[in-house]
Amino acid sequence: MPRDLLKNVKSVAGTETESEANLRRLFIRLNTDDASPLRGKLNLTDTSAGKLSRTTFDSALGRAQKSELLSKQRARSSTS
Repeated sequence: MPRDLLKNVKSVAGTETESEANLRRLFIRLNTDDASPLRGKLNLTDTSAGKLSRTTFDSALGRAQKSELLSKQRARSSTS
């Protein structure tokens, strides 16, 4: 089963983790929000040329979440 499809099944089945759910919501918002520079450039269901798949998105942002990169950015933003 393709990973992108498995992620959708987990969402529908209610078995995704909180982190997975947060990434899914962010992915959808970035793909649909009129103000998003990624609007229309993300592909939820499969891979296609010129679009970022959810699996790649989750992998990149998941690593950033686990590293100190995002926590440092959030701390810097809250002090500004």
